[in-house]
Formats: sequence, C-alpha cells, structure tokens
Amino acid sequence: MRKENSVKRTLFYVSNKISQNLNIPLLLNKRNLNIPLIHPICISARFVVMKTHFLMKSTRTMKAPLNTSFINPSFSFRSSVADVKRLLLKGWSVKVLSLMVVLMGMGVSWGQVNISAGSTVSQNFDGIGATATASLPTGWKIDAVGAARTAGTYSAAVSATVYTGGGGSSIVNSGIWNFGAGANNSGTDRALGGLHASSSNRTVNLYEQLTNNGAGFITSFTISYNVEKYKNGSLAVNEIVQLYYSSDGTAWISAGANFLTSIAPDANTNVPATAPVSTNSITSQTLTQTVAAASSIYLMWQITPISGTSGSSSQALGIDDVSITANGATATNYYSKSTGNLNTLSNWGTATDGTGTAP
Repeated sequence: MRKENSVKRTLFYVSNKISQNLNIPLLLNKRNLNIPLIHPICISARFVVMKTHFLMKSTRTMKAPLNTSFINPSFSFRSSVADVKRLLLKGWSVKVLSLMVVLMGMGVSWGQVNISAGSTVSQNFDGIGATATASLPTGWKIDAVGAARTAGTYSAAVSATVYTGGGGSSIVNSGIWNFGAGANNSGTDRALGGLHASSSNRTVNLYEQLTNNGAGFITSFTISYNVEKYKNGSLAVNEIVQLYYSSDGTAWISAGANFLTSIAPDANTNVPATAPVSTNSITSQTLTQTVAAASSIYLMWQITPISGTSGSSSQALGIDDVSITANGATATNYYSKSTGNLNTLSNWGTATDGTGTAP
C-alpha cells in the first residue's frame, strides 16, 4: 500500500505539472484510487506521449521512477479541450489511462532570444558600445532596404551597425546607425535604427527572433519599447515605426495600430546638442500570437515614411528599451462524479464533486 500511494503521488505530481505547463485539462477520477487521469496528448514533436494499460493494483510490479520503456510514439494529438472531447467520445477509457510525457532533447537553441510563458526579456542595447560597427545582441538583426515600406528577411539581415552618432554629431549617411544618448555621442545609453535619406535606402528594419524554450504554449506577448528621434527631418510626410511579426522571418504581418508610431515632420534637419530629441513610447500592448514549445516568432520594427518614395531630409529614428513578456493560458481541472459512465462528458465538471461546467 505504501508503494502504491507513492506511485499515486508521483502520477498526481507529473499530471498536475503537465496540466499547468502545457495547458492540458486535468481529469481527476475520484473513483479509481483517486488518480489524476489525463488523455494522451502530444503538443509538439518535442514530446512523446504514451497511453499505459495498467491498473494501479499492479503497481508493485512497477519500478520507481516510472518506467518509460514501453512508449508508444504513435499518439499525436494537439493539446486542446476539443481533442479531449473527441477522445472521450471515441470511447477511450479513462479508468485505465494515465499520461506520461517524455521530454525529447529539450536542449537550448542558440542564435535567438529564449523566452517562455511567464517570463520577460528586455533589451536596451547599452552593451553594444559606441563604435560604428557594433555587434548586435544575440537574436537581433538589422537591414536597410531600397524601397519605402518594404520588409526584408531575418536570415538575410546583418548583425552589426554601419554608422554611429548622437547629440551634436554628424548624422548624414543613409543606412544603419548605432545611436547614443547625451552629447557628442558619448553616452552609454544606445539605440538601434537608421536614416533613410537616399534612393538606395528608404526603409530600415530591426529584427528580433524569440524562441519558446518552455514546455507549454505561449498565447500572447505584452510588448513595450521606445521610439527615439536623433535627428530632425523636414520630409513632407510623417515618419512611422510599425511593428510586424512572422513565424518564419520572411512573411510579415502587421501587429496593428497599437504598435504604430507616427511622427510629424520638423521645420529643419538639425541634430540637437543633446539626444534623443524626443521619445515616443509604446507601453504594455498585447500581441496575440500562439507559439508552441521549441518554435519561434520573429518581430520587425520598420522605420520608413508613411507615404511616397522620397526619403531625403528624413528623421533619424532608433528603437530602445524593448521589454517583452510571454503569456500562457491557465489549465482547467475537471473532476468525475461519483456515479455514471466516465466516458460521458456530462459526468465531469469543474467542481470537486463532478458538478459545474463540463469539458
């Protein structure tokens, strides 16, 4: 009995952690030795899920920790309440099923910014220094594109700046800039961006790759950043910075009006003695996009004129103080009633006695 209780506690712990981290509904059967029961679900290629046909009465033949040698990798279902419903309706017996998840090589990937549900990553670019050819932080890239309002690709973008400048310095060349706050480009407070003032460069794009290195889905992101102006511009139209996102770093989707910064033209093209000239903040805006474990999302900040093809006399703009929080969904636990067919959804509920909302 002591060994049986130990196994029950282990199954409960494993099942509960899986439910919390992977947003899988947890089905708690109060009859079969009070063992938490979850249908076999595989959320990605990083996980192999098995169904085990053993009764807890046979636990004395099991070894601790739980034996995973009889894994059946053929079960591959998306994690959702709908899948649990389908499995129940197809007659899967929850009396003799338990879930075991084997993490398959949960190694850390390199070359991107790792993030997981509940965590926050920040970047202020202060670590790149003040040199013209400063290396960008890991996971960040930048490019300068000839046509206005045109995206590049993350893979083809570069990992270093070309020019450096700040308050009171000369900011003339069109292209990729490492901007410095304060006077005479002496500040350690840096920003990445550019100037699109020539026919060969009408757009500057700053990219970031975020990879979900957690066990569960990320369902949305809370994003903040600053758009800083380092040189005035008298272009006849507004300068804009629009955030885009992508699943592959190639095909881009606008993040919408909440992530759009539009700056009116100035009366001159001066570089004030102290920079930045002005700061426009995007604060705690939500980007709803699901990212599975081990998958990536790409972000792109696009600096370009709002209309037209001319970029001469444009403003010099930089991105700074980026903060991104990954959000995950909360799993719902379901309990069985004391009587009735466990394969019937109406015999499950959110209350501990099996009443309440059914799956």
